[in-house]
Amino acid sequence: MIFRIDLKIILFLVLFFYTKQIKNYFFIMIFAIIHELFHIIVGMLFKFKINKITIFPMGLSAQFFEVEHYKQNKNVEIKKIITYLAGPTSNILIAIILSMINLENNIKYPIIYSNILISIFNLIPIYPLDGGRIISSILNIYYGKEKSKIITDIISSISIFIITFIFSILIYYFKNIGFLFVLIYLWGIMINSSNSY
Repeated sequence: MIFRIDLKIILFLVLFFYTKQIKNYFFIMIFAIIHELFHIIVGMLFKFKINKITIFPMGLSAQFFEVEHYKQNKNVEIKKIITYLAGPTSNILIAIILSMINLENNIKYPIIYSNILISIFNLIPIYPLDGGRIISSILNIYYGKEKSKIITDIISSISIFIITFIFSILIYYFKNIGFLFVLIYLWGIMINSSNSY
């Protein structure tokens, strides 16, 4: 198993500190790591083997060995979909549980907000986010790997352009540079992962 740290995390720390959003970034990182741990636990329950773990500016990423290492069939794709859903589900559960616990609002709401944000962010249908991987696995069941890759690329491209438009409006109205960082990050992971299915 390979373990690595993306040094861009230092840049993100400096930028979020400079924009006085370091507390939000801290919460996002903690719950993004918990999110990924749920992927790892569920994946290991399904006997998927971890190939690489990377600490990125927006959390932790565990990469399982490519599907070719397993017998490709409907059951494997369903297990993969459940594994991809485990992370966002963990964040939704944390948000629900915390909403029922009596905590100070200045602690409670940033944690709930961070978990909802991580869940929504990861369900965006852009490969390699969870949403993109779920779509890819569903398409694999019906169309096979080659055709599903083409359709997933199209869905990812449409999604990134819609998000770029929405984030441009958010950046303009809220003057929050954090949206720009997230947008750059999304474009970067999508471009870097275009050959990683």
